[in-house]
Amino acid sequence: MLPRDLDIVLYGASGFTGRLVARYLARHGGASLKLALAGRSVGSLHAARTAAAEGGTSWDPHLIVCSANDDEALLKLASRTRVVISTAGPFSLCGTALVGACAVAGTDYVDINGETHWVRQLIDRFDATAAASGAHIVPNCGFTVPSDLAAHHALDLLAARHGCLASSVRTLVQFNGRLSGGTLATGILLDEASDEVQAARRDPFLLGGAPMGGARPVDADQDAAEYVTSLGVWTAPFWMADISSRVVRRSSALFRESATAQSHAGSHQRLCSYAEDFLYREQAMVKDEGVARNLATPTPAPSVRKRLVDRGRLPAPGDGPSAEVRARSWFRNFVVAEGSTTVSGAEQPPLVLTSARGGDPGYEETSKMVSEAALLLALRRDTLPRLPRANGCVGGILTPAFALGAPLRQALHTRGVEFREHTLATGATARQELHRLASEPGPRG
Repeated sequence: MLPRDLDIVLYGASGFTGRLVARYLARHGGASLKLALAGRSVGSLHAARTAAAEGGTSWDPHLIVCSANDDEALLKLASRTRVVISTAGPFSLCGTALVGACAVAGTDYVDINGETHWVRQLIDRFDATAAASGAHIVPNCGFTVPSDLAAHHALDLLAARHGCLASSVRTLVQFNGRLSGGTLATGILLDEASDEVQAARRDPFLLGGAPMGGARPVDADQDAAEYVTSLGVWTAPFWMADISSRVVRRSSALFRESATAQSHAGSHQRLCSYAEDFLYREQAMVKDEGVARNLATPTPAPSVRKRLVDRGRLPAPGDGPSAEVRARSWFRNFVVAEGSTTVSGAEQPPLVLTSARGGDPGYEETSKMVSEAALLLALRRDTLPRLPRANGCVGGILTPAFALGAPLRQALHTRGVEFREHTLATGATARQELHRLASEPGPRG
């Protein structure tokens, strides 16, 4: 194998999100970053390199032409670099061989995929290989990151403030943004997939984290308007919840696995804040019942969405929201974490309220999240948690919270994706504080 002469290879650099990631790395990677752009077409890679350098940025990344199904070339690519970023989807069609190459080569990997059935396949095929090689394979480093990191942040605060595990976390999302053609195409592909894939997508614990008794009714994905009485808010199904919830639950499983492994090794450090019966819910928070019921309307059939793409009413692959639209877009996640009274001994469960907020979630912030994850792995790996698995190895198919944790949260906070703790005023309730925060203008409002 070739020596590792590169820090990061960006695979899929010429796609819509890939171009944004390339631009972010050009501006924030630093002069010493050794980078390459990779993809199928040298012409498209030249264009992506030129576009990323606009505005006076001086950089000259290598270009690597490589097909997604060329196993030999992908292994050579993975063996040259510390980290691979992939933005080339649909991942279930063109991402498996690249992940396999990284697992064998001991190369860290991050991507922006939202295809949970594919991540399940990666776990089954490559988790043991990556764990043995030490590779940190971290899928879902796009807009899933705020859910996973904010939940982990709230759990850590519960442990620090109240000395208890978290029995449940509810994430309430406010969202203003538009989708790209690539995201829409992936959604259509998933909805047209086999019955086996659909069954996997419905499994709330597809990636792990199930309680001892198995899935409960409350673990099922929301499919209708719902009023949360304890918080006094209307909610609707959130389109990312069936992705983010699986990742958060996998984080809970990984942290519990690591805590058990370290306990057996004689460590007495608190390593896990997730209770054995940990419950996670993610919902869109809306202003009233009418909006909630409207958002709960089923997505149009794939054939309808295809016709809208053909007619130009929805974006085609390679297209996405304009810079002006992205500049007006934003998100806010409010996280309510409830402690376990069994552990804390309190009559009422202790609560922690946190939030994550930022700009355009699907593209500007996604490119930031996956880039900062890669920069941490490439340049500051010694600052990361590096928690052992059950077999004592460090690595495998991991999650953002488990592999990157507080260092990624802090890096993103510095770059404008804010993670906050909201201390309740004397006599105030989580419900009152949530309503106050939700009534504030959006981050770009």
